[in-house]
Amino acid sequence: MELNQEPVIFVVEDNLIYQNLIAKELESVSKNIHFYTNGESCLDELDKGPSVIVMDYNLDGKMNGLDTLQRVRNINPTFMSSFFQARRFEYQGSFS
Repeated sequence: MELNQEPVIFVVEDNLIYQNLIAKELESVSKNIHFYTNGESCLDELDKGPSVIVMDYNLDGKMNGLDTLQRVRNINPTFMSSFFQARRFEYQGSFS
């Protein structure tokens, strides 16, 4: 990657609201951001040479985030990534 070239960032997140929030945070770093809702589509486009992959653990598709990261690391063992997982609030009981 040339120094004047923007980094390629992959965001692998199946929730479109979270994708939008992540994009707002990353747009100051790069305009070259690619979004995927499953690990399979991310792996299919690794030839774009991402500098970093921001990935959710729970994903649509056959692979979760950890499975996807393991496949990425099989291709490039030195690749750096970031994982996140949103905890969903589940209330069991009554509000009355």
